[in-house]
Amino acid sequence: MMRSFRDRDQLITPEGFIFTVIGNVHPQDRVLAYLKYIPDEIGKWGHAQTRYRRALQHYNVPSIMESIEYLRAKAPQYLFESRVHGFTLSAVPTDRIIEHVRPEERLAQLEKREGIDELEKKAAALADLISENAHVPIDSLGVTGSVLVGIHSPAFSDIDLVIYGLDNAHRVKSFLQTIEVSSAGQIRRLAGISKERWIAERIATTPLKRQDALNLLARKWNLGLFDGTEFSVHAVHTEPEIRERYGDEYCTSLGIVEGTAKVTDDLEALFMPAVYGVDPSDLRGVPTLSKVDQIVSYEGLYADIAKRGEAVVCRGKIEKAESVSTIRYRIVVGSLEAQGTDYLLPLPR
Repeated sequence: MMRSFRDRDQLITPEGFIFTVIGNVHPQDRVLAYLKYIPDEIGKWGHAQTRYRRALQHYNVPSIMESIEYLRAKAPQYLFESRVHGFTLSAVPTDRIIEHVRPEERLAQLEKREGIDELEKKAAALADLISENAHVPIDSLGVTGSVLVGIHSPAFSDIDLVIYGLDNAHRVKSFLQTIEVSSAGQIRRLAGISKERWIAERIATTPLKRQDALNLLARKWNLGLFDGTEFSVHAVHTEPEIRERYGDEYCTSLGIVEGTAKVTDDLEALFMPAVYGVDPSDLRGVPTLSKVDQIVSYEGLYADIAKRGEAVVCRGKIEKAESVSTIRYRIVVGSLEAQGTDYLLPLPR
């Protein structure tokens, strides 16, 4: 099957905008993506004489909303009235893509170890270590973030990797969980300044309290330090794993709710969006909609933080999803309507 647009790919437009792709399901004529970097002659990121600043200051909904307002004022051609989602979001028309940058191809370049800097060497070394110890092919890994488009700085940038495929993702998760428990060798859990910075940013940009952030961080197997450099690993589906097509369902918002639920399925919780199956009979605090059977998070913070059998508390948008054959309901975390006030947390046992 032909390689399509995947989550965390990057797109470059004629204006020099750099967008990051969201998910693997897109309309035929455009790609859902958020604006990540904007050309700026005094920006911190860049290469040669071309400099950039971040359009997205934080990985949260309020920052996404700010980037949408920027596009509305400066480049409305990248806004899309999505009938499927029921709101305006950012998307890149396929005829405005001058370069589609793929993480696995960039990592293959770094694997040659030719003319690369210290951060790029670390990214390649981390990918090699994961590939060997998790027993996944090196070509199932890729590098994203600022390193993907070569605008990083070894002085302050981190390493963002992707792992393609459900089985590969679970192998990498098992390996990193084992390493992080031991906190030995080149890979360690976030600690010291890195840990405190992560916690402080979550407290400042989400409804979470410090203990909530600490509890979540303890479950984030995909974050850590590699030889002192912060890194993250993100699971991304391959094309054969995607059964959904854009337009299969049309969604309608029914308002913001708070409630608790029991998780019945966590298989898709590693990906973007993170999908948790829940038991409708164990849903509490939510208006009577007997078919609410999912909690879906578009906020990566809440990916893979609850296991099957655990109870969770959440605040999010209820939406009705209609297809030609069914109507179902789900709670969405990370919606524009909630404006950053929503969350998903495991309840203490």
